Amino acid sequence: MDEQYETGIVTFLDIIGFSDRIKDSESPQELLKILNDLKDSARHGVITLGTQKKNYQVISEEKESSHDIAFFNDCYIRIKKKNSLCFKEYFQNEIKDICEIYIFGILNDFLIRGGISYGKYYINESHDICIGEAVINAHSLESSEADYARIILDKNLNDKIEGINSLIKLPENDYYQIDYLEYIKTAPDFQKDTDSDVFKKHKVLIEKGLKSKEEIITTKFEKLKSYHNGNCKEKFEKFCVSG
Repeated sequence: MDEQYETGIVTFLDIIGFSDRIKDSESPQELLKILNDLKDSARHGVITLGTQKKNYQVISEEKESSHDIAFFNDCYIRIKKKNSLCFKEYFQNEIKDICEIYIFGILNDFLIRGGISYGKYYINESHDICIGEAVINAHSLESSEADYARIILDKNLNDKIEGINSLIKLPENDYYQIDYLEYIKTAPDFQKDTDSDVFKKHKVLIEKGLKSKEEIITTKFEKLKSYHNGNCKEKFEKFCVSG
């Protein structure tokens, strides 16, 4: 078979703190459930956001939904092949799905760091080989540039995305990044009070990180705190992280 590169959005995500949960777990059952829920939602464009008391479901608006997913330990590669939609709609649908993945993480008590690139990739049918320039770039962004719990975009996307999506923001002299808290405030499909649950859990995760005795960790959480508090307006002011 003559294998060929495809073109699409490649996202490399690291589930922060999941390695410690693996080490502390006596059984993989709970962790596997989280990973399987994440994998299924990412692959099919449907994500179930669960807490002990409630379940929330958001269904992607995209009809032509096709993803490739490769997991390994606390990281995974998500690939969205370029489809027949115009780039604006194709990109916006994928960003919405990635926002939902981050929110899934928050409601399951973990944060995510990642990088998103666009370009050539190849993944085999068994999903144990994944190569390509976009794969390299997405991994490099996650491991070297993202710095803290955020998902940033390759600068090769800047010309394509400028002015087309309200769910990305550009900090001064920095990379565009996913604005998942803005999404939770504006997404019409979330059930009532879901947004408050997300802000509350996000606040708790940040406060926990700020208690670290390692300065390198508290510095990262100070940056996340700044992003969080910048989104705590009107009914979300009570979820601001103090200090």
